[in-house]
Amino acid sequence: AVAFRTRSTPQAPAGPPSAPPSTPPLPVAVTPQPEVPKVEKEPVFNGRTAAQWAKELESKQPVARMEALYAIGRLAPAGQTVLPLVIGATKDPEWPVRSAAAKCLGAYGPLAREALLPLTELLQDNGSFHVKREAIVALGAMGCEARSSTLAIKPFLRNSSAHSETHAAEALCKIGGDGPAMVVERVDEML
Repeated sequence: AVAFRTRSTPQAPAGPPSAPPSTPPLPVAVTPQPEVPKVEKEPVFNGRTAAQWAKELESKQPVARMEALYAIGRLAPAGQTVLPLVIGATKDPEWPVRSAAAKCLGAYGPLAREALLPLTELLQDNGSFHVKREAIVALGAMGCEARSSTLAIKPFLRNSSAHSETHAAEALCKIGGDGPAMVVERVDEML
């Protein structure tokens, strides 16, 4: 017996209709990611921020308080937030700490304008001429912000202790207003 093979025509496979040929995806607009703001590191002095140094102002050791004031002064202007604590140190019972506080405030210049009255009060300090000298220098560093202190500084133009004449003249010139005229008047008297 001979077997016959019938030819069949190919038929589409049963099932869902075939999908059209795939096309490449349309380009998608990419929204740029916002830049992450750079966080500036807070400045440090000897590995500590001004706020960390300010905690030392509560120390019972005057040397630790003085070291903290020195460090805060070195961190100017970044330590501006702790200036109220530095201003408080102008009332410290130890004159070297009061002197260091005045010097620290001088490093901030006009940024320490809230210290104008405490610095002017330090000109009456009985503890040491160092305190007065640093207060005069700090007031001079404030420039025109310290114009109200010129009359308090003027008597130091006649005081030869610890070169306060020189510091007073320099401060009055930096402050401006009537200050330079006071210096000229004193120079005329000396001539």
